[in-house]
Amino acid sequence: MATGRFKQFKVDFYVVTIDGERQHNWLTGLLADERGFTDAISLNPGDDEKFQIRSIVSIKNGEAYKAVFGRCRFGETPEQGAVDGSEDDVKLKPGYGLVEKNHFLFYPSQNMIVYQRNQSGSHYSKFQRYVARVINITNVAFEPILTGDSYKKLLDPQVKAKKVDLSFLPPKDPSLYPKEWTKDAIKLINRLGGVSARITIGVGRAKRQGLLAEAKDVAVMLARAGLAKVAKVKIDDQPEPIDLIADRVVETAKARVGDNGRLIPEMVYSALDNARHKRRKDINHFFGT
Repeated sequence: MATGRFKQFKVDFYVVTIDGERQHNWLTGLLADERGFTDAISLNPGDDEKFQIRSIVSIKNGEAYKAVFGRCRFGETPEQGAVDGSEDDVKLKPGYGLVEKNHFLFYPSQNMIVYQRNQSGSHYSKFQRYVARVINITNVAFEPILTGDSYKKLLDPQVKAKKVDLSFLPPKDPSLYPKEWTKDAIKLINRLGGVSARITIGVGRAKRQGLLAEAKDVAVMLARAGLAKVAKVKIDDQPEPIDLIADRVVETAKARVGDNGRLIPEMVYSALDNARHKRRKDINHFFGT
């Protein structure tokens, strides 16, 4: 029987793109696995944890899917303790690991994911990496959905930037960035042992517009990839900068907690669907529908 306690969580919205294209059926094909789960793989060599999509259920003959992105941590023995100071190991069954979950809904018609943010689960970038590995396509992106499609607007070569403000965590492999100036910046940060970069570029002379155009494109790329903490672009025709982080569509939801202290899955899926309905106007604006 469920308790009367509820737990709040954030809900994020992503469109899954392949090489920048929103129209494809790769994730749909993955979720159509008749087993109800996908292959479990490690994302890093030597890790004692495996990721997979679990508990897959098709809704209305594939109009939508509900599922869990799960991480199983092996090689650890959980510990239990009492208030009197006594402690003991928790014995797991052979072949079992600790499971951490993010519930999500997927809508194939828009390739949209409605994702439960869970501090004990996985960041959506892990989900993105998992999908890329399983379908063997590198240019997979879970692009955060914005209150307007500012990605498309900023990538328009006719849109002129006046100022670009970026803060990001550089990956270890600078080849992930196509622009030479970002490669050089990341190499310098790595040599200095830095963990983040903050770059602000603003110029007033037309001859420097080429640099700003590159910076504008990189701001979009970093925001799409979930690597940017700050990604603001001031353009000519707007008084305020476009903020690719603050403009993300995020909703607050809550679900009932069961007697086992965990969220009741059906309550989570219902909360995710309610969050989608609440932000329908922003979602339709983003997709132009």
